[in-house]
Amino acid sequence: MSEDLDPFFQIAEVDEIAFAMSLFVSAASFTIPSSPTKKTLLSGGECWRVFRLYTADMHRAATRQERPKGESSLEHAFMALWTHYEGDMRQRSICARVLGFHGLMMMTEGALVADWVFSSEERPEIVLLHPAVVRAVAITPLESTGVMFRKEFVRTLKITAEAETQQAA
Repeated sequence: MSEDLDPFFQIAEVDEIAFAMSLFVSAASFTIPSSPTKKTLLSGGECWRVFRLYTADMHRAATRQERPKGESSLEHAFMALWTHYEGDMRQRSICARVLGFHGLMMMTEGALVADWVFSSEERPEIVLLHPAVVRAVAITPLESTGVMFRKEFVRTLKITAEAETQQAA
């Protein structure tokens, strides 16, 4: 394991990460409305500092420009996640993991997990991730600042998928 990685960054439960990923996607697509009082969370304070830290490598997505109504907002999604886990010891870890995975998907335009994504012909807008992907998001070692590195994610995904295949056999 690289010395840049923090093996003590709290690993999250798979079911909790699955929920957090769903919450993040729902908020990003604005199916969850934002509260006017919560909008101030990203204007300063810990939420904003953590958001900027976690999005340091996502230059395009981390801009503070206004977005047209109905367009996805990374800030809105992060704020929904952050506020949902307010007071929870897992807050930073869950937020870092979900945002880190989002960043990897943006940087690779989804190609990183293309073989692990499923959708039905009846509802192509609904995308399902293979359980190994969600487990990898939950357990991939993170850098001490919460950054999820592609190499570590891919390594963890392969190990997780292999283990699941062996258990099924």
